[in-house]
Amino acid sequence: MLFTYSENIATGEGVVYNPGGEAVDGASDLLLAFVLAALRFVGLSVEIGAALVNAASLGFIAFAVWSAWKRTGIGRRWAAPGAVVVLLATTPVIYLGATGFGTLFFAALVTLVAFLAVRLGPQPTFGQLAAVGGAVALAGMDRIEGFVLAGAGLKEPLSMMSPGELREYQ
Repeated sequence: MLFTYSENIATGEGVVYNPGGEAVDGASDLLLAFVLAALRFVGLSVEIGAALVNAASLGFIAFAVWSAWKRTGIGRRWAAPGAVVVLLATTPVIYLGATGFGTLFFAALVTLVAFLAVRLGPQPTFGQLAAVGGAVALAGMDRIEGFVLAGAGLKEPLSMMSPGELREYQ
């Protein structure tokens, strides 16, 4: 279904399942449909585009896991690469990456929110907050639950700020 929407967007039919039909959003990953349409527009097949997006998404998630593990300093030196190998070698991850489902792309967007949020520190700059807000917006544009998941991930970093600091950004 996602591939059909992406193909129709890329060929100028719009957000429709059936060319010439009514514009409806039946794709569960709307942002991904537009990303795949853009890749199709520049000449890649939707299937190859989905595989590339999933590979990039999985690569970012692996980098974020590695980075978070190293940042905590927990475990032995081999623990961070070991966690990444386990992540990459699991059957569901391989299946999702190979079949074009949008789960990895969505997970990468939510991971991006967390990745940026944990780097905010006690006195974040406007640019840092804007980057986190942009990542939340992307997650929400892909799937509506992205706003909920990403918003829940912001609770902790924002709770470290005083009310006066939060008012500065209003």
